[in-house]
Amino acid sequence: MKALSFFKIFIFHKHDKKTQRCTSGCVEIHKLTIKSAFMKNGNVNQVAAFGKLVGICNDLGARYNPSKAALTPTALATLLEQAQQSLEAVNVARVNYVLAINSRQDLYAGVYKLAARIVRALQASESSTEHILDARMIRRKLAPQPTVRKGKVVNTGAENPASSPGRLSYMDYAGRAEAFANLVQLVERIPSYAPNETDLQLATLKKMVADLRNASLAVARTANALANARIQRNSYLIGKGGLFETGNAVKDYIRSVFGVTSEPAKELSKLRLAA
Repeated sequence: MKALSFFKIFIFHKHDKKTQRCTSGCVEIHKLTIKSAFMKNGNVNQVAAFGKLVGICNDLGARYNPSKAALTPTALATLLEQAQQSLEAVNVARVNYVLAINSRQDLYAGVYKLAARIVRALQASESSTEHILDARMIRRKLAPQPTVRKGKVVNTGAENPASSPGRLSYMDYAGRAEAFANLVQLVERIPSYAPNETDLQLATLKKMVADLRNASLAVARTANALANARIQRNSYLIGKGGLFETGNAVKDYIRSVFGVTSEPAKELSKLRLAA
């Protein structure tokens, strides 16, 4: 899989064309992409600088002959390749994470409307008033907050009301999945609920419950994979025997052999390897 760039990842955000606000709760993606934009450029520059360092060593030919195995041209080339692969792995993991978030958002977007249809189907089945009231109560838990203008305060019943940028459910993803599951469990126990519409039948609704839960699991898995990929990348960049430590050791070796004012030493001094 070819990793997408930061800018290509960013287009997965859903925005309202008129208000330019995020929809479908993509705030968490913004946090990821804004932070990773700065981190990614710095890490890429580190690897590029180390690549130039390897090139300078190779240009010296036989004159570059360190006794330490980790500083040999072969070892440097291997470390460079590992660092490049770790960057690619982070890019792939980041894309998978963003796609998982978008997929979950798309899936959850239709939950409230589906819940409303279930309640109407229950009403049409001449079910008892108690059952209908119970179903409506669960449906209200899935209701989105009303759309408000920027900066307007929405009273959510909490001690400290919070501003809301758009239509979002009062519940988190896990809460919405459980609320919808409760609604399905309720109608499953009502014999009169037997719609002919396939998307309202129990088998379809149970599959929807499983899909909702699996979507959140996919987000958790991809988030963990991204975290692990970053740990692995950082070990190659700033860990023991990584680019920073090895690069500085190479600089010291060349300065000791060719002198601080030599051309190779001057070229290496231009390269910035930061921990």
